[in-house]
Amino acid sequence: SDDTAKRYESYGWKVYNADGHNKEEIKKVIEEAINYKGSPKIIIFKTHIAFGAPTKQDTAGSHGSPLGDDEIKEMKKRKKPMKNGKNYLQIGLKNTLKKQKN
Repeated sequence: SDDTAKRYESYGWKVYNADGHNKEEIKKVIEEAINYKGSPKIIIFKTHIAFGAPTKQDTAGSHGSPLGDDEIKEMKKRKKPMKNGKNYLQIGLKNTLKKQKN
């Protein structure tokens, strides 16, 4: 594997790194990238596969197979409630991107 951030920096790109599970950090880095008026830019979000799954987070067992009913029930207990069937982060990101277009 390579160091994606260093590779893009060597191309002259502006590189942003953020925790892909932290909605405040995601919002902040997206706004910074939107306002940056220079070289091309890339945002690298560090995430965990099957984030929040009690026994499958960061495991090969979460690749290409269902988590299973028990795992999903436990994840839902740990997660914040959904709004209109959508994750709050998805709604916030959509609103941020709409502002950029205007």
